Amino acid sequence: MLASAIDDIDANHIRDQLGIILGLDDAGFPDDLAAPFGDGLAVLITLAGAIAALAASQARHTLNPNSASLRDANAAAAAFLTAFRGGTGDAVRAAIESAIYGEGTPASRAAQLRRAIGLSVKQATSLEIMREALLAYTAAPRTRIPARTDATGKRIAATYIRNVDTRAILAGTRGHLSAAQSRMLAKALANPNLTAADADAILDGHAAALRRHRIQATLAEGIHGLAEQAKLTGWTIAQRFGALPADQRRYWHTAGDERVRHAHSQVPAMNPVGVALGDPFQTPFGPRMSPPLEWGCRCSVRLARPA
Repeated sequence: MLASAIDDIDANHIRDQLGIILGLDDAGFPDDLAAPFGDGLAVLITLAGAIAALAASQARHTLNPNSASLRDANAAAAAFLTAFRGGTGDAVRAAIESAIYGEGTPASRAAQLRRAIGLSVKQATSLEIMREALLAYTAAPRTRIPARTDATGKRIAATYIRNVDTRAILAGTRGHLSAAQSRMLAKALANPNLTAADADAILDGHAAALRRHRIQATLAEGIHGLAEQAKLTGWTIAQRFGALPADQRRYWHTAGDERVRHAHSQVPAMNPVGVALGDPFQTPFGPRMSPPLEWGCRCSVRLARPA
């Protein structure tokens, strides 16, 4: 169905048809994912409430799970999924444009569009660059080198080579692919027997890996931020009800191992006496209410009275 819709000369008509086939909403997000996302939001809001309640219990305060004060934590959960949803929609829209104007047959472009669903814009772009490189390689004619005997008398079997400059193809991808992607592509381009079906299998497998990585990394990042926001919410509510002393401070802690980035290790030193519950931490990236500081951050915030 996707290939049939792409095989048209009217770009606007193609966009409309693809939107209908994929069931995209106004933001470019597939409608059939709306229900799972709604379920996910409910789970995250429940998680936020549980973490806020646990934080409040540190001050011997029992948090009402229906409290309007949990609005910030609930909003953080919604914002996290909204950002993920928006990034997914942006990637689908970009992939539709590549499907309309990209290289290859309608079937090849349709397959690439299907692969892009669930990826980020950056991931979808890198996958398209890999596809273009593989297309250029598999479209090149093969030349058969007959069997021969070398100078030592060793028999060398007949082989094939591609009449294409693989170094030029790889050079065109430089700066757009990760080191792992470049190695994967270089390995594929070293195979003179690579077929279009082989290239599709490589792209399918890599798209699945990219999708898993994005979901795992985004969930880890989002839940980390949500947990820290919920902790702060629980502490703030407890203090409002007088269960937490007014002089209670928050202290930034790193994971404390060799993987801690320099910028993250600077935050405790920049806030030696901690900060009040309602104040942000000073960081090399500007004021932040709580971790994560950037992607992959493992920092956390703990509660303590000043020494």
